[in-house]
Amino acid sequence: MNAALALIFFACVAGSMASDARGQIVDQLLQQG
Repeated sequence: MNAALALIFFACVAGSMASDARGQIVDQLLQQG
């Protein structure tokens, strides 16, 4: 994973930390990676 993508993903997760969507995003990332 590129550093830029990692930073963007981290920023999105941090911004949505209070949302249940975070779990779905993590699942998608694990499936893709």
